[in-house]
Amino acid sequence: MSLLNDMRKHVEYMTASTQGHIFQFASESGYDLERFVTEYMKSDFCNREMDSDYSMFQNEVDTACMEVIMKEFKDKGITIPHDSKQHYQYCAFYAGFIYRYLQLLSQKPSREVIDMIPFMDMVMNYYLDHYEYEDAIKMICKSKGIKYD
Repeated sequence: MSLLNDMRKHVEYMTASTQGHIFQFASESGYDLERFVTEYMKSDFCNREMDSDYSMFQNEVDTACMEVIMKEFKDKGITIPHDSKQHYQYCAFYAGFIYRYLQLLSQKPSREVIDMIPFMDMVMNYYLDHYEYEDAIKMICKSKGIKYD
């Protein structure tokens, strides 16, 4: 049982890391991160590929994921403006990682997770407290009533 639990945690970590890299790539590409994260978390791609039990995109490189995400945005008429100031570039990976872990723990769709914890709350958490990932996840879970094991 312990081996299966360790494997599950490893897969969750890898999936959270993939999403962290997607957010980081979006930031490094100059996109307005607040708008990108909000649209991404509510996107069909996120619902279909990242919220599912398994998808090849959960361990895919960020550029391959971004290609599919940006095509979906384009097809739906969603434009993500560029942000030359890059206010949130330092918390991009952190936000992606934490959001994914919260989705995995809560089993709520990402669409609901972003409504529960808006992007600016995640940014404030990063800049004010800058907890280690596990501590941040525990703190947010406790404040939002999400079971954490």
